Amino acid sequence: MKDIVLVLLMFFSSFLSYGYEGEAIKLKSSSTAVKYSVGATLLPVVPGLFLITMGHDYVDLGGFLLCLSGFFVGPSVGHFYAGNSERAMASIGLRSACLFAGGLSTLLLGGFMYSDNDVGAAISSLAIIALGVGILWSAAYDIRTCPRSVEKYNESVRDYGGFHLTPEIDVKDKSYGLSLVYKF
Repeated sequence: MKDIVLVLLMFFSSFLSYGYEGEAIKLKSSSTAVKYSVGATLLPVVPGLFLITMGHDYVDLGGFLLCLSGFFVGPSVGHFYAGNSERAMASIGLRSACLFAGGLSTLLLGGFMYSDNDVGAAISSLAIIALGVGILWSAAYDIRTCPRSVEKYNESVRDYGGFHLTPEIDVKDKSYGLSLVYKF
């Protein structure tokens, strides 16, 4: 009879060990977050680059806008998936600020501030390259840190409320029981 009770306790405790996580709150996957970020980055960028290389003016603009959406929003999608929208929005803002600074430097240094356009163009080109590297680094860093956002989300789900019922088995004393833990 003790063996049957022990088996039943182990069977039912497996259903109850996750508390209220069941349907409403589930743990999220780090690899899924990375896949979302990489996919949301590459899906618009690859066709955008293809459109840019076609050489038509209206197609160039469409390709450019596709590339922008991929580079600016795409890497942050994994953070949105993990529920870390503050981090996602900060990264989008950083990449947008780099784009704005690159555009501003092109306008100011590309001929408006200097009478010698060669010097202005050279300085503008260096500024655009530096800011482009900043945008690419930010995008790569954003994709790389998605798993950290998922871990934070999963920890908050595990630590939030619910009860956890687990069997306690002591082989030496041949005793068993249940442990009920409630987290506030």
